[in-house]
Amino acid sequence: MVKMLRQVNLARSLRNAGLLYVEITFGQRRALCDYTMVELDQHAIDSEHFFRRRYGFTARDGERAQIVELQRRHRLCDWEIRLLKFSRCLRRGDAGVWELRPDRATLCLGYVSIALVFMTLFFQTALIVTSGAPAHKQLAGMLVEIALTGGATWYYYRVAVLPWRVLKDYRASEPSGKPDPSAMR
Repeated sequence: MVKMLRQVNLARSLRNAGLLYVEITFGQRRALCDYTMVELDQHAIDSEHFFRRRYGFTARDGERAQIVELQRRHRLCDWEIRLLKFSRCLRRGDAGVWELRPDRATLCLGYVSIALVFMTLFFQTALIVTSGAPAHKQLAGMLVEIALTGGATWYYYRVAVLPWRVLKDYRASEPSGKPDPSAMR
């Protein structure tokens, strides 16, 4: 019986594989693995499809360059750009310029929502315990309630609290060391 060596090449140049050589191309995802950040940024500016795969939303030609420059300036990761866009902290301004505009009301609403979710957990747990149902049904009810509470808490944290913390951390690491009070409404 002959053993066959299969080798996957994720680099840009071909290698001598010895026996059977298989090169697997991942298309757009391969580009995320073997290009430098400068090349990724340029490709995101040039290609709308690549920009959508990288950031999760579409933008016009000039706007793509603005978003990439915003990412470079604030040293944000791709997932942070996606998060800020989803939570509406990354918005198109009046003049058509993309800017970071956090909102304190969203942060407060997130904390209030998380507090309400935990109050609901407390009252539901009290209702389950005093219901007189068998112990295994009480346990199942509590586990379901804890799972629902965990999911709701995760969602409110991701949408309202985490974007504010991301922006706060990056403002603190800016060269001046002081947050911009005009951007924090």
